[in-house]
Formats: sequence, structure tokens, C-alpha cells
Amino acid sequence: MNTTPTTDPEAIRSALATAQTELEEAQADVALLDRLKGAQDRVKRVTSEITALNRQLTKSEAEAAKAAREATRARIRDLEINRTGQGDGLHASYTITYKAQAWNGFSSEWCEHSAAGFSTLEPEVMAYILEFVPEKLPTFIADLAPGDPHGAMDRYLNGLQRGFLAS
Repeated sequence: MNTTPTTDPEAIRSALATAQTELEEAQADVALLDRLKGAQDRVKRVTSEITALNRQLTKSEAEAAKAAREATRARIRDLEINRTGQGDGLHASYTITYKAQAWNGFSSEWCEHSAAGFSTLEPEVMAYILEFVPEKLPTFIADLAPGDPHGAMDRYLNGLQRGFLAS
């Protein structure tokens, strides 16, 4: 910046514009410096907020999942699994009967439903069996993955598709 005295108005205006630009740049630098000085505190604050929000989201999702499971439990009752036909293992046939709430146009009432085999069940009914009444699974299926009804059903349904059980 040139501070040499001059009487030329154009030179003074030019020098003033240059000085104004430098001042604005310096002010922007100071603002950036102030922002950077507080950056560590901001990182800590935002990290804390993110942690709290993640905990809140996890809790909220767990509550929603629990509510969905309970809603499923409330919509199904009197479930029975009966073996039909002569086959054993993969060749056995099963009929699954249950009552579920259904809307008849005026109100919700309990209606009888049945499915010929596990592969024809609605996902909600399959979830009900595996979550709330896994003890009703046929012994052959439950023994495919003891203590893990989801795993046992996966192995059974995959075996049905292939025609044999993989070890």
C-alpha cells in the first residue's frame, strides 16, 4: 500500500479502494481466525450432540421395533401347525392354521386362516411363529438349528427349494 502524499484525486481514490479491499480481506482473515480458534470446542460440542442423537435414534428404533412386534403378536392367535400326509423330513406336508384380525367392512373381527406349508405363509405370520411361538415348530425343523428358530427355518426353506438339506 502506497502512503506517499499526493494531490491527484484519482490516485487517492485508487489508493482508498486498494486500502478498502485490504481491510475487507484482513477482516475476513480475522473472522476466519476467530472461527478456527473456536473449532476445537465446536468439534467437541457437535460430537457430543451426534453421540446423544445416535443414542436417541437407537432407542427410538428399538421402541418402534418392539411396538411392531407387539402389534403382530396382538393380531394373531390360536396358531397350530399340523403335519399332513405321509412324508418325513423335507417330504412332510404341514398345514398352519391361525386366527387373525381382519376388517369386514364394518369392524375388525377374528377370522380363521390356513396355509399349506411354511413357504406359503404371509411374512407377518412367519415372524409371529419365529418370534413368539418357536416351540410350535415341528421337531424336524427346529433340530436343523437348535436354539435358533430363524436359522432353522432358513435351512428348511432353502432345503425345500434345493430338494435336499446341505450340511
